[in-house]
Amino acid sequence: DPALQAQVDALAAKNTPVDPAYAPPGLKADDMFTEPAAVEQEQTSAGNSGSGSSGGGSSALFWLTLLGGGAATGWLVFGKRWKPAAA
Repeated sequence: DPALQAQVDALAAKNTPVDPAYAPPGLKADDMFTEPAAVEQEQTSAGNSGSGSSGGGSSALFWLTLLGGGAATGWLVFGKRWKPAAA
């Protein structure tokens, strides 16, 4: 943007000190070096946290899969009666 570059050059010509802690209003310091799409996604998901659509379903699916796999492994190791191999 040429207008922004002109402003930066004007500030540099005046020897204006740089404030490394500056953050524009409405922007958290953690989001300053984050891609804009990621910040937008975070703000969108934070706004929907009360509606139950914040990813809780995938977490429940993960735990059900983990418990089901553990139960199946436990049954194979401790519960199944294996027949001896034929000689």
